[in-house]
Amino acid sequence: SGIKKETVEDMIQKLKSAGEIIESSNDRFRVV
Repeated sequence: SGIKKETVEDMIQKLKSAGEIIESSNDRFRVV
């Protein structure tokens, strides 16, 4: 047993999307 490959890839996708949101919010702060 263990974590399914699909679950791991889904977690990675969520982390990537979260990182993109953080980067975009940081860009907004820089503009202001």
